[in-house]
Amino acid sequence: MAKNNKLNILICGSRHFDDKAFVWGMLNQFYTQTQGQLEAVTVSKFSGACEFAGQWVNFVNEQLPASKKIQLQECNFDDLLGKNNNSFYEDAN
Repeated sequence: MAKNNKLNILICGSRHFDDKAFVWGMLNQFYTQTQGQLEAVTVSKFSGACEFAGQWVNFVNEQLPASKKIQLQECNFDDLLGKNNNSFYEDAN
């Protein structure tokens, strides 16, 4: 059986997080360190870290051949639960 060396990551962050450069920098570093072996990035539908990660995937995919494109997947969850959940970032502010 062939070994799959592709990686998937989940971006889970505050919708109030506003440091796009940090998200892009971390994803660039991760992508470089894994030698481009990133298969999918999963994000929520909210702004902040997830929105920035989605923008990064779209930007990187513009430069890649079809066979190397990173999948952008949306994680759906119950919106009623989301109102009661805060990230560490939100709790610290």
